[in-house]
Amino acid sequence: ASGLIVWVLDATDALRPAIGHGYPPKALARIGAIPSDSSNATAAAYRDVRMQVVIGSDGASGALATPLRSANRCVGVLSAELRDGWESSDAVQASAAIVAAQLATMLQTDPPVESEAPAEAPPAEAHG
Repeated sequence: ASGLIVWVLDATDALRPAIGHGYPPKALARIGAIPSDSSNATAAAYRDVRMQVVIGSDGASGALATPLRSANRCVGVLSAELRDGWESSDAVQASAAIVAAQLATMLQTDPPVESEAPAEAPPAEAHG
C-alpha cells in the first residue's frame, strides 16, 4: 500500500483520521472528517460493515476500505491506497481484513458485558 489511514468515529458521527502511514502529517490534518453518511468508499465500509473495493483506472491508484468491527458494531475503517491493481487481489483483501480485525481490538469501545458474577468478590486469602 502506498498509504494507509485508520479512521475512527467521533462524537459528531463522522470518521476522522486517527493515524496514517505514507502521507505527510500535514496531509492527514487537511483531510479532515468524513460524515458517516458520505457517498465514498470509507463511509460505505463503515455503514455497511463490509469491505469496499475501488478499482484504480488510467494510472490512478485503487483503494480498499475495510471496516474495523468490534463485537457489537463498527468502530472505524482501515483505508489503503493501492497501485498496480493490487486492490483486486484476494490475498491483499484477506490481509487487509486480518489487519483490520487486529486494529479493531485496540479500538474497542463497546461497554463491558454484564456478567452473572457477584458485584463484589470476596477478599483474597494468602496461604502458605
